[in-house]
Amino acid sequence: MKWIVDNCKFGDMIRVKCGAILHYGIYVSDDEVVQFGLPPVGGLNVNPVGVVVCATDIDKFCCGSFVEVGVPDKAERKKRLSPQQTVAAAKSRIGEGGYDVITNNCEHFANECYFGVHRSEQEEAVRGKWLSRSVLDVYIAEVSDDNSAVLVPQARQDEVQNITSQKLKNQKTTAWLLLEAAVKRSFGCALPELKFDKLKNGKWVCDKLWFSISHTDTFAVVAVSDEPCGVDAEDIAAFANRYDSNTVSALGVKISAKRENISHDTLLCQWIKKESAFKAFGKGGFKPNKINPADYKYKLCVYDGTRIAVCAKNPDHARFFVWKDGGATPIATEGTV
Repeated sequence: MKWIVDNCKFGDMIRVKCGAILHYGIYVSDDEVVQFGLPPVGGLNVNPVGVVVCATDIDKFCCGSFVEVGVPDKAERKKRLSPQQTVAAAKSRIGEGGYDVITNNCEHFANECYFGVHRSEQEEAVRGKWLSRSVLDVYIAEVSDDNSAVLVPQARQDEVQNITSQKLKNQKTTAWLLLEAAVKRSFGCALPELKFDKLKNGKWVCDKLWFSISHTDTFAVVAVSDEPCGVDAEDIAAFANRYDSNTVSALGVKISAKRENISHDTLLCQWIKKESAFKAFGKGGFKPNKINPADYKYKLCVYDGTRIAVCAKNPDHARFFVWKDGGATPIATEGTV
């Protein structure tokens, strides 16, 4: 679509620049332009509450700016509706709500009336920038005792259903459902769109992104990224209670290969760093005393008694979220180490 400053005709798609964004409408006459909401003269701060398809005169539509008329190319002319159909479609929707600045805005409305297609180039540009950014997102969710959901792919569903421990089955089901939510929110795609494979070491991988999963008795944790990543989570109290003072030294040898009495917290940090590094970059069997945490970078976080580490080549941009009731709430981290 080419845009020019010209006289408007019945059934034209028109637009006007309002600050950093464009506002679209369907021209009927100088006294009637049908549009989804009024021009956002104040910029991007559009409150969707009360925004409906409405009709105004051309002066109220343009707000003193030049009006551009859309001129379809040869291929687009074959797809566009007739001016009569365009205007009829626009008028039939006056009073309609459901505005969303990203997924259902004035450009979507104008394209639907003009081409019969729900589309917004502004949305596509924003989404393209969003999807091209560096992604390292970590999601945390409370383990649910409902494991009735059907998991994708079928091989993962079969694997989880064959687990005899109800507690472990709950953890793995919650973690995989959290992965589904994470992939949808961070990458805009659904699990059926991905091709999954299970490696010989039991690790699950997919074709379009990297992910890592961990869980405790209480929480499931998932990291998704556009680069190799690993995540590990441990319940702080459970880790401390698991080993009394007589076994800390032995555990320290197992994890750090040093015969020293090391605090539970220090040992715990070493453990989650090494396991997250192995998940991201390790090969073969997991041998914690062979992994030097100083060789990798991590972003650390503590949430509700759970310590979490995510490892990647560049974890500076890692973001941590709590996933609850279908929404993600950002939480603070301890920084990159």
